[in-house]
Amino acid sequence: MGTMYVPAGSRCSARLARAILEFDPRMLSSFLEEERKSLEKEQDSKLYDVTAWSLPLAYGIEAYWSAERTQVSAVAVTAIERPRGMVEGGGPAAFGYLFIYDDRGVEALAGLLQRGFKVRAAKEPFALENHSYARGTLLVRVNENPPELLASLGPVADSTGVVFRAVGTALSTAGPDLGGNDFVLLQQPRILLVGGSEVGTTGFGALWHLLDRGLRIRATTMPLGALASADLRPYNILVLPSVGDPQSVMRTLGKGGVGRLQEWVEGGGTLVALGNAAGFFADTASGFSGVRLRQQVLKDLDLYKRAVELEQKAEKPPIDSAALWSGTLPVSDTARAAKSEANEKDLAMQDERARLFMPRGAILRVDLDEEHWLSYGAGKSVPALIFGSQALVSRYPVRTPARFAGTDGLRLSGLLWPEARDRWARTAYATRESRGRGQIILFSGDPVFRGFFLGTERLLVNALLLGPGFGANPPVGW
Repeated sequence: MGTMYVPAGSRCSARLARAILEFDPRMLSSFLEEERKSLEKEQDSKLYDVTAWSLPLAYGIEAYWSAERTQVSAVAVTAIERPRGMVEGGGPAAFGYLFIYDDRGVEALAGLLQRGFKVRAAKEPFALENHSYARGTLLVRVNENPPELLASLGPVADSTGVVFRAVGTALSTAGPDLGGNDFVLLQQPRILLVGGSEVGTTGFGALWHLLDRGLRIRATTMPLGALASADLRPYNILVLPSVGDPQSVMRTLGKGGVGRLQEWVEGGGTLVALGNAAGFFADTASGFSGVRLRQQVLKDLDLYKRAVELEQKAEKPPIDSAALWSGTLPVSDTARAAKSEANEKDLAMQDERARLFMPRGAILRVDLDEEHWLSYGAGKSVPALIFGSQALVSRYPVRTPARFAGTDGLRLSGLLWPEARDRWARTAYATRESRGRGQIILFSGDPVFRGFFLGTERLLVNALLLGPGFGANPPVGW
């Protein structure tokens, strides 16, 4: 936590600091009335871009706001030193090297994979040689890598600030051993980034910047229309940024191109689609994904709501041992699907009205399944900036490691009408599902919105760096 003090009289600086750091700016009641009236009568919004813009939320840092001057000691920050990396011990390790999958670890992992080194990631927490490690901790085994491994780790440590810890045994004191299958072998990402006139320029630019400057990994760019005839076998990840119109994907690729893309996924590819592009794959007309657009499954919403309840119970299932062993434990009501009695046309009208009051650049809370690899290193929840009417729903066998929070804790900042709050609560933010030997990963929003929201960006980074190893099973030599 840091403290910033703006001297009296520096009104311009104070306004700037407030605009950048304020958690939840509020609009005048008179404007809210005007905006509501415009939506109700004209079905048009007077808002342009975003209704929330908070640096602490975007960066996912712990911060506090006080209306009064705080009495704390402070030191001016004039320079930020990069943490010093090292290879602990200096000499060669008997078994391998461990390093933490934090922000610096992301940079080190991307560099090692680009250079062809074999790296594994832990599926479970473990302890070894008086140190405890979280899920996602990275392991470089000596026997899987070339003799120059140690000499190569030094420059990586220097450039990234990562500490590589040498370990002399694979036998953990708690959790899985380092030689077992709970340490997943990652694959070098061979990324195809889709562009073209159908793709939003700002979304494409933020993704390209992330790959080129943030992760420093190679990527090929290709127009959407070229996918219909291109040889996709050189790539194991295809990233499709948000498009202006979801149906432009079908219009551009045609049924044949969509079919070839599906064959590539089923052969072992990882498809990552963002925003409106994810909406195309979730559309029942595409037949591509098990995820669904909310407005297309209104009659079955009870099934999806109960699927969310089962997900929540699975985190900490209640156990009544006496009733279990005596055979008197009843079947949970959540195992039975209930049908809505509402008229289908009424449901459609209600949903259409709710979409009118969609989030327009509001920051919403996304709860994470910390045990899933898409969430490694991101914590329990992340703020996500949402602008749109596309709400996705999902249920088993689709995995949903990132869901919007319930109605009580959904809004973090910005304007969120009650209709939008109820419609978006507990819907899917990020999903992952198997297709043949490959997988589909959908994000309902833009996780790298203007390169600014680092929490949701981490989910996408995990999809790129961990996805081909954790979620796909391509044939040897693919």
